[in-house]
Amino acid sequence: MKKKLYILISLCTLFSCSPKIRSLISNTDYNKFEPSIEVIVLDSISPPEGSLFIGKIKIGDTGFTTDCSYNKVINEAQTEARRHGANIVQITELNRPEKWGSTCYKIKANLYRNLNPVSLQQLSTFNADSKVSRLPIGADYAIIYLQT
Repeated sequence: MKKKLYILISLCTLFSCSPKIRSLISNTDYNKFEPSIEVIVLDSISPPEGSLFIGKIKIGDTGFTTDCSYNKVINEAQTEARRHGANIVQITELNRPEKWGSTCYKIKANLYRNLNPVSLQQLSTFNADSKVSRLPIGADYAIIYLQT
């Protein structure tokens, strides 16, 4: 009896440390992508015309989640997209950690599939350009804006 209880507690501890992923897939016609396929994450723009809607995902907190940083949640979304044959993740809702609530990032996202190389190149270029620093190259300082 003690052995079964120990195994049950071990399994609960093991699986409760990762973010909870829920998916509602409406288009199951496609095979999953290999891990080497790039999945583009869109924050503020819509997917290109001609993209096929695959489904929706929600990544959140189990209450015991320990590793749920922004990068971890985005990586989980990309992995889930590949698993369902999607190569574009459009974030529709992003909840940041709260001081007195959950310490995890939570997202809701739509998954799309688009194999048009021109569209994918434009998205990759847009994403790369939007992440470029506005500071001069080699700057050893940061600009901080405070709101009061």
